[in-house]
Amino acid sequence: MMFQLIENNNLFLIFFSLSSLIAFIFFFKLELISSHLNIFDTSDHIRKIHEKKIPPIGGLIFFIIFLIYSLIIYFFYESNIFYHQKHILIFLITCFLIFLTGLVDDKINLNSKRKTIIFLILISILVLNDDGLIIYFLRSTLLNKTFALGNISTFFTIFSIFVFINAFNMFDGINLQSGLYSLTIFLFFIIKGIEPLIFIPFSFVSLIFLIYNFKDKIFLGNCGSYFLSFLISAFIIKSNIKLSLISVEEILILMMIPGLDLIRLFCKRLVSGQSPFIADRNHIHHILSSKFSDLISVIIIFSLTFIPILISQYLNNFIIIIFQIFLYFSLIVYFKKFN
Repeated sequence: MMFQLIENNNLFLIFFSLSSLIAFIFFFKLELISSHLNIFDTSDHIRKIHEKKIPPIGGLIFFIIFLIYSLIIYFFYESNIFYHQKHILIFLITCFLIFLTGLVDDKINLNSKRKTIIFLILISILVLNDDGLIIYFLRSTLLNKTFALGNISTFFTIFSIFVFINAFNMFDGINLQSGLYSLTIFLFFIIKGIEPLIFIPFSFVSLIFLIYNFKDKIFLGNCGSYFLSFLISAFIIKSNIKLSLISVEEILILMMIPGLDLIRLFCKRLVSGQSPFIADRNHIHHILSSKFSDLISVIIIFSLTFIPILISQYLNNFIIIIFQIFLYFSLIVYFKKFN
């Protein structure tokens, strides 16, 4: 589906201009904001090897823009994603609490078990109060079939969102990686006509963030990775279930690389008798960056998602999924062997 025009152009222009202005002020005053928050990511010379203190507050600008968007669709704009004002309010509160959890985690490094409990509770509260977020069925365009999930729908939904939040967070490892991945998904949403009111400003802010991130001036942070992954999950579910704009195959292509990395590392750690949440340098970006520069590594990883989702509009999605899996494990096996 091609880009759908926003019905209220004046509202879009006002919101986009306001978002752009806020983004410019945020990045222009980044040092002042970071010093007031006093949240910095420092090197541990093992997993984190950057040389200076960097504020992991990139998620803050995305949340501010999302907050304004939520107020707009609550009072002025009829969203095709949220049918009831109650759902908008619940979603906004849940996003804020998830963002806040990430911000606290950036500040004091929360225990993984505590974060797991918090996220499961927050996701459960949201899903149980918005049936538009429950994955009752899986719609496949490739098979031209719909698979009902029946009694496991709620559990499957909560589990899926929780897994993607963790996969995205683990995927956020080197500069540009999470920013480019998020931008790919935002552009995909725009092309599909999914809430361009929010995802066009998000795409613009992502470009500015990528510039500062590349210069080691800011990280997305846990506040950003948790919040954005949660928001992306919700919009993907609603776009598949309610709007029928995204197929299961397209969702798999979008989430394949972070998902495969999470599954591989969880299995590896469990087999080794380690906690599946332990941090290490066995992610795909660490393996590639031991051979290439961080920039080349990010381009390779970015290509594994961007190119497949681009050609998925024209080729058989099943073949693309198999090719993605093959490329991922080929890179892992080859560079692990020769490093």
